[in-house]
Amino acid sequence: MMKVTCFTDGSCRFNPHGEMGYAYIIEIPDKPVIRHTASEPEKYGNSSVLAEYKALESLLLRLIEEGLTDAEILVNTDCNLIYRQFNHGTKPRKGFYLQTGIEVTRIAKRFRNLKINWISRNDNIEADALASHYIKK
Repeated sequence: MMKVTCFTDGSCRFNPHGEMGYAYIIEIPDKPVIRHTASEPEKYGNSSVLAEYKALESLLLRLIEEGLTDAEILVNTDCNLIYRQFNHGTKPRKGFYLQTGIEVTRIAKRFRNLKINWISRNDNIEADALASHYIKK
């Protein structure tokens, strides 16, 4: 079974309601590394957790496009909330991320072998830099 390693991160300047940036990195054996960044302008409802979920959502959709739903997928995130919600059954309760969190959970069910792993921010430097790249300083 193919093993794919991914990293995600999201950030929000002036959390909440600020400009958001989010990114993912996909490492597929014997293929070039895929890096993706995106941003959303400042608006009511943006938050750092929403940015983290947007990163995961866009990653999962890209993995589906790449035809990798049957691969062994390891997603590394420094967002403890996402890690707890996927691995410990912590339910999304409230917050600006709620609808996106529910949608990401639905999308994740399309994968046969998806694991979400928590890593420290120091181990997620490249994804963090990509997520912060679009945010105006």
